[in-house]
Amino acid sequence: MTTSLPPSLTVITAGLALTFCGVVPADAATACPIPGNASATGVTVWRPDSPHGVHAFTGTTDIVLPAGVQSLRLEMWAGGGGGGGGADDSLSEGGAGGGGGASGAYVRGNVSVPASGGAFRLVVGQAGAGGNAGQNGHDGGASAVCVNDGAVLIAPGGHGGTGAHSGHRGAGGRAEGNNAEDEDAFERSGQNGGPGNEPLFRFGGSGGAGGASIVGSIQLNGSAGGNGGAGAERPQPAGRGADGGPGAIIAIW
Repeated sequence: MTTSLPPSLTVITAGLALTFCGVVPADAATACPIPGNASATGVTVWRPDSPHGVHAFTGTTDIVLPAGVQSLRLEMWAGGGGGGGGADDSLSEGGAGGGGGASGAYVRGNVSVPASGGAFRLVVGQAGAGGNAGQNGHDGGASAVCVNDGAVLIAPGGHGGTGAHSGHRGAGGRAEGNNAEDEDAFERSGQNGGPGNEPLFRFGGSGGAGGASIVGSIQLNGSAGGNGGAGAERPQPAGRGADGGPGAIIAIW
């Protein structure tokens, strides 16, 4: 699908929620307001000096492309959700395990660049923190390509796993995103996290597995969901959920 954007941008994508805005200035001072990401301050500005190249980004960056670059191809992984914490129910029975976090979604698409060059903000989704004992894991942040204050391509982050409590195991985090593709775009949802395990008598249940990262042109293990924390019998402390992995963006021009 090709959609014209004011003033001169075109996004080729499939199954994505889009917000259309004008071209971002090279000295943009505010981050695109993407759920799950803190407002970016002191954002790095990166100006490639070659009309062709490839670069991986692990932090939010303003990329300013030189004149003559016709399109920007992007691969984006969102941040994975953190695992939920385990439970420590009683002095005579082990606690259940927390749920694993979901992995971040993956999106690949093209953005056309005005003949005079263009500037875009690449927002890299943050990792979701794992939950302490009995607490839910935090959601992973979305990765996005921003123009002014809106996103023209977005990969949603994975949800955190829920914490275990009172003999109930934690549920796995839910993955976001769609499964859609055509000749110009490709999108895959993240993988759901696994539920925690029930205790066996005085033995605490193990935590659920975090969702695996989605394979793009490379295997990026960093966007996986965090494993849930293990349950325990008091006075032993229950396990904390593992942090999810951070997102990343690869740009090719």
